[in-house]
Amino acid sequence: MLNILPIPVSDIITYLNLGFLAIIIICAIVGFFRGTLKSVFFAIYTLIVFSLGWIFMGPASNALLNIDLSWIGITMPDTNIALTTPLETLRLYLEEMSPEYLYLLEEGSYSLELIKGLFGAVFNIVFVILLVVLSFTVLHSLGGFLWLLLRKPLRKVFCKKKSYNKKGKPKYKKSFGSRFGGLGIGAVKGLSYTLIIGFILAGIASVTDSLQTFIETPNEEVAIVC
Repeated sequence: MLNILPIPVSDIITYLNLGFLAIIIICAIVGFFRGTLKSVFFAIYTLIVFSLGWIFMGPASNALLNIDLSWIGITMPDTNIALTTPLETLRLYLEEMSPEYLYLLEEGSYSLELIKGLFGAVFNIVFVILLVVLSFTVLHSLGGFLWLLLRKPLRKVFCKKKSYNKKGKPKYKKSFGSRFGGLGIGAVKGLSYTLIIGFILAGIASVTDSLQTFIETPNEEVAIVC
């Protein structure tokens, strides 16, 4: 495989390890200031978000594979090919630009299944990336709003009343044990984020490797397999 990266792979691995360590440390610090109860709440909330994302990832990828974009009326650059479904757009592109490769899209062929798999893998990776981005932005804000609604009843059940303010309302103070519990939960949550990022990077590497192998395979070999 050709090395097209501008820096050595060993350096990239080092930077990734440092980045993963920084994520774990940052999440642990956030958990320390949140305390155990708030950290558990957001951990459960994040687990629910990613579980729902995992459930809907397959159907969403299949929907993207069959989505018809012809209503947008966009054509590919330097061609008259209108965007439709991904596979149909690829077929039209090969028909106009490289008709000798049309056999790759024959029904029932190995190459067509491989192309569908590559499209599906790309869509899955994009879906996970969007989910991670949303979990740090919109969905995080939604979680904060839910916490504001539920923190009082949760504190009444799980926290001890330490003191009362001038109005006679209970004040809840995080104990040192609570903060260290939050630190541990935050570290585990950060580790989970690094695993998700690792999944994304592994997926990108797998798709790139499969695509490069497919491109470098001689046409005669592909034709025989098909």
